[in-house]
Amino acid sequence: SRDSKFNRFNILAPWAMGIFLTVPLLFFPEIGSLIFGESYEKQTFSITFIFILLFSAILMFKQGLGRIMIVHDLQWYSFGSNLLWAIILLVAFYFFKDKNSISLAISYFIAYLISTLIIIPVYFRKKIIPKHTFESKEGILIWILFAGFSLVYFIVDNYTLRFFIMLLGLYILFKLFKSLFIRKVK
Repeated sequence: SRDSKFNRFNILAPWAMGIFLTVPLLFFPEIGSLIFGESYEKQTFSITFIFILLFSAILMFKQGLGRIMIVHDLQWYSFGSNLLWAIILLVAFYFFKDKNSISLAISYFIAYLISTLIIIPVYFRKKIIPKHTFESKEGILIWILFAGFSLVYFIVDNYTLRFFIMLLGLYILFKLFKSLFIRKVK
């Protein structure tokens, strides 16, 4: 149906944009040092930046969900999701022994991840979002690849190898998103 296609596009478009914009920076967080200057300790900056990129992709995904809430006049669900996110953020940060940029970035990541994982089943039960988009092998593979990409920086030192892994990863992500976008809506 037209409504289901619209919902799917509203979710997939910002999610795809968030993923594709953050992947190169996940592979090369050093780019962030060039943008923000060398005044930050390299390892601390890279770890913080990677967690910021991770929660940014989740945030873009949630933006798509938020659009659907607005279209269907269900802003209270968005409010509840944001309230849950805020509580998780405060609790997560509170339990870190060292309160620094890394613990704050990790707290944001934890808050976005957990609040999203909690709210999605509610949206499924209310039939607000297309379930087949998330329960598809493509959707699951996108999240697995994206999470794996965040580890490449720590495992692979060679820039050339990281670059080729990134190109392969972007190609696979493109194919997966394309499959989600063109899939027939039931």
